[in-house]
Amino acid sequence: MSGGHFGDCGYDYYKVSQFADELEQEILNNGREGTAENENEYEWYPNHEPEVIEYLKKQIPILNKMAQIMRHIDYLYSGDLGDDSFMKRVKEVESKYNDPIQQILNDPDDNLNDKIAQAMQEAIAEYDT
Repeated sequence: MSGGHFGDCGYDYYKVSQFADELEQEILNNGREGTAENENEYEWYPNHEPEVIEYLKKQIPILNKMAQIMRHIDYLYSGDLGDDSFMKRVKEVESKYNDPIQQILNDPDDNLNDKIAQAMQEAIAEYDT
């Protein structure tokens, strides 16, 4: 597959994906002091409030989903995918990011066990009906 239909330099979906990866790393470094021994490391990192960090964490799966859909759209308009293949792939992306278990895993909330138990109860109730 080639892609590259949109944008002057093409492959803009890669930039969105890279942004998400870099944001994730910045979140991990929040408030940390760097050693400056490594040329790729800062001497200090921003120290954002927990509310801001939680919001940013929730954006990472949204950005990754958008990058994947952008890639499939690019392949569609480049002639690398037909309509059927395109719809199959974007539905896979949608189901991946709309899956309740995946949403729980992507949620940085500390109540992970409670949310898993609730999701399991809902799934069992749905199965029983």
